[in-house]
Amino acid sequence: YHLASNFSPSIIFYVFLFSYSYLSILLFFFLMIRRPPRSTLSSSSAASDVYKRQLLPYLGEEAAAGAVDVIVLFGDMVYWPDGESENSFMRDVQRLSGNGSVPFHVSPGNGDSGANFSIYRNDFWMPGAAESDSLWHSFDIGPAHIIGISTEVYYYQSEVVQQNQMAWLKADLLAATTPEARAARPWIIVHYHRPGYSTNYAGNVDGDPHARADFEPLMYKYGVDLIFE
Repeated sequence: YHLASNFSPSIIFYVFLFSYSYLSILLFFFLMIRRPPRSTLSSSSAASDVYKRQLLPYLGEEAAAGAVDVIVLFGDMVYWPDGESENSFMRDVQRLSGNGSVPFHVSPGNGDSGANFSIYRNDFWMPGAAESDSLWHSFDIGPAHIIGISTEVYYYQSEVVQQNQMAWLKADLLAATTPEARAARPWIIVHYHRPGYSTNYAGNVDGDPHARADFEPLMYKYGVDLIFE
C-alpha cells in the first residue's frame, strides 16, 4: 500500500494493491476526503496475510466508522466459475463497505465478461445502468467527479456499444469541465481496467492500444486530473 497526501483541497487517496487469489490482482482505490486514518498497517507481511488479517479488517472498521466516503474497483470482480468463490468475494465486499453503508462503484474487466457480463450486471448496478448496463457511469462526491468506463467494450461488445460509450464519455467530460462544474468539483478522476501503459501487459510492453488511442486523447483534451487503470 502507498499513502499519497498533500492533494488540494485536503484530499487523501489510499491505493491498495493485493492478490485476492492466484487468478486475480485487484487494485482498490479509496477516496477519503478531509479525514485522517485512525490507525496504520504493517508492510512486513505476505500479501495474503495483509489482505485477510490486516487490510480487510482495517478497511471494514474504517468504513463502519464513517472514515471512507466511497470504494471504487476497476475490474475482475466476477472471476470465478463457481458460485461459492463469487459469494466469498461478495461477503468481503459487504465487510469492506461497512455492510453497505459506503457507496461501492465499479468498472468492468475481462474477468467480468462471462455470459455477456450478466453476472457482473446483476451484482453491480451503477448509476445509469438502464442505459449502460453498468459498463460506464459517473458520479460526484465532494470536490471530485469520478468516471468509470470500460476497456472491455473493444473486446466483448459490438461497435454500436463502443460508439455509445464514447459518445457518453465525451458528453460527460464536456459537462464536467464547464466553469461552474470545475469550480464545484475541481478533480476529474477516471478509472478503467486495462492499462494504457505497462512494462508487461499480456506480452505487449506498450499496454492496451484502445486505452491509449481512444481514451487518452480525451483525457488530455478535457484536463482529466487522475486516471486509475
